[in-house]
Amino acid sequence: MLDSAYGFGIMVDAVAHCRDPGTYAGARVRHGRTGGAKLARARAYCFEIVERRLRAVLTDGGSLACDRAVIAAGIGSRALARAAGDRIFLESERGYHLVFSAPGFELPLQVMPADGKMANTPTNHGLRLAGQVELTTRDAAPDWRRAAILLAHARRAYPQLREKAETAEVKRWIGDLPSTANGLPVLGPASGSTDVIHAFGHGHVGLSCGPISGRMVADFFGGKSGAADYAAYAAQRFG
Repeated sequence: MLDSAYGFGIMVDAVAHCRDPGTYAGARVRHGRTGGAKLARARAYCFEIVERRLRAVLTDGGSLACDRAVIAAGIGSRALARAAGDRIFLESERGYHLVFSAPGFELPLQVMPADGKMANTPTNHGLRLAGQVELTTRDAAPDWRRAAILLAHARRAYPQLREKAETAEVKRWIGDLPSTANGLPVLGPASGSTDVIHAFGHGHVGLSCGPISGRMVADFFGGKSGAADYAAYAAQRFG
């Protein structure tokens, strides 16, 4: 599979990858609904807070009465955090992906060619190539030259892709990774109300750190931890 130019590699056993993030996320939604959660399709934009107690989340579909809320909206979390009393320095670290639907070979595990500084991952939809990122504003136009760099590296790494370079179906994708200045997520109660808790800003590692953050949020609302436990991740660290 790999070009013969690669003469050295390191096998890391204690890793894993998700073959279908969309299906994984959908399964978690179904699991939550089975446990009694309700799915509301609306855009949240503010909170109704009275004397530092949460009364409702305001959405474009109406007001949702509640006494607890978690801000976990990825790159969209900055505006919600501001509505809850915190100014967060959060910016988009854009990730560029390419997916070969039929690359002509199947990787048995994720491969990371060091010269291209990219991750090549087998998925249910084909071979996914990722590794180009840029720091920019959320509404900036995509720079698809970064996707072209990925493609050039992949063609050097895998001879089969050179043969299919002109005929293979390749899909481009771009995503906004919510990144903070020091790389740490934002976790813990909001300044405007301890009924609102932050849980965002995981950058590249949201899939793996999400469950840990979820446990921390549950512990806080369940009275098993206090604000001091979130000091390194607190929104107030931004001043």
